[in-house]
Amino acid sequence: MVEVNHCAGSCQGYVACVATETKPLIITVQKFDFFLDPYKPTCGSTELQEDVSCQCKCLVNKDDCHKNQVFNSYACKCICPNAEEERQCIKEGNKWNSEQCTCLNHQ
Repeated sequence: MVEVNHCAGSCQGYVACVATETKPLIITVQKFDFFLDPYKPTCGSTELQEDVSCQCKCLVNKDDCHKNQVFNSYACKCICPNAEEERQCIKEGNKWNSEQCTCLNHQ
């Protein structure tokens, strides 16, 4: 068994504990080749990523937002800046598309 540091735990609100720095960790392993000789292990190595430092960060960032949306860093989400247009759309019985920030006319 190998112990590897990995960022985990809880953060408040819409954020998660994520790695801000990682480093490669090369470990020695026993390899079995079941096609050649399943009873004769050989030595090998494999590379894992170990988290060095962690931080509570938004899972979503401004690059994830649609062109009509703006990023709200406090809520960690993309929102439509035209809230009044959304209210008017719904008031008129239409459906609001919150990803594209547009009103879909009721047919």
